[in-house]
Formats: sequence, structure tokens, C-alpha cells
Amino acid sequence: VSQSRYNSVRIPILNTEALRQFIEAPSVKSYVLDIKAAYTYSIDSISAQCRVGGCSMALSINGTVVGGLSNITIGNATVSTYIASSANTVPLNGRVELVINSISSAQDLSVTVKVVRS
Repeated sequence: VSQSRYNSVRIPILNTEALRQFIEAPSVKSYVLDIKAAYTYSIDSISAQCRVGGCSMALSINGTVVGGLSNITIGNATVSTYIASSANTVPLNGRVELVINSISSAQDLSVTVKVVRS
């Protein structure tokens, strides 16, 4: 009688996580999403929606705007998703900020930033 042994090993395919922020009354300013990154990761995308009104925003790493995530427009009809295209690696101890550039009666802004651990 032949027996096979299988060890159960958990191997993550993607270490996907999210940074989330809810801003009840958005203002034109920067909001810190990660003040000091505990590990290196890449920003994949941002999804956002306002309950009322809209705004334009950008995402920055250590003061540098992430490619594809500058001056993006968020409204209230549907969730808007934008994909990062360049300059999207957050280094160890890096700082990630959501920069609100303009608002148009925006209320209840919900933001999710999809990240992949390196």
C-alpha cells in the first residue's frame, strides 16, 4: 500500500492589501494615509466616491505624485477607479498622502488604495 503525504503550505500569490480613508467633509489639503511605511509596497490603484458632490485629487509618495493618479476626478454617481502607471513604489518608512486639489460641495468621501506588498 502506497501512501502519499501532502504538507499544507500557505503560499501567498499576491500580498494585496488596502489603505482606506473616509473623510466626512473634505477640504483642499493633504491627508496622510501612511505616515511611515512598515515595509516596501507598490500602489496598484485608487477607488473613490463622494456621497454628495465631487472633488479632484492626487496620490503622492514622499511628495512625488504617483503616475496615473494625478488630478483624478471623483464624483457621486459611481465608484471611480484609477490605475497607477509609474513612480508607485513606497519605500520602507515612506509617506503616502491623498492630496485634495479642489472640491465641489463634496461630502462623505470614501477612498480605497489597493497596494501589493513587495
